[in-house]
Amino acid sequence: MHLLTPLIADALELHLAAREAHWNVRGPNFLSLHELFDRVSTELEAHADALAERVRTLGGEARAQSRWIAVTTSQPAYPNGTKRHVAELASRLARFSAACRRSIDPAQTGGDAVTADLLTEIAGEVDKVAWLVESHERER
Repeated sequence: MHLLTPLIADALELHLAAREAHWNVRGPNFLSLHELFDRVSTELEAHADALAERVRTLGGEARAQSRWIAVTTSQPAYPNGTKRHVAELASRLARFSAACRRSIDPAQTGGDAVTADLLTEIAGEVDKVAWLVESHERER
């Protein structure tokens, strides 16, 4: 559980960052980026849900209040007024995927193969969506 709780905060913070990018993206690539950021946000919310359900399955408490997220997440604050949403989200997705990967071995070593499998699955899915975001190298 102690491995998953900070990942819930990170997934929720990243979900909100993607939502902010979705709301604020502008320019000629608006529609494709607007739709992509919506997809990223939805996927991260689903990952947070899967992590929270695993925490509950293990007997822990799943948290999601904004104040808790703010003090628990390892993600930096999303910069106000940024026009570089692609770069911001790509960096944050890579950070989240790396955090999931760092937790796989401790889960496995601790005898929790189910949690290790969940983290492996999430890391792979986040890598895929990071690749989609990174493929939009320049926002116009």
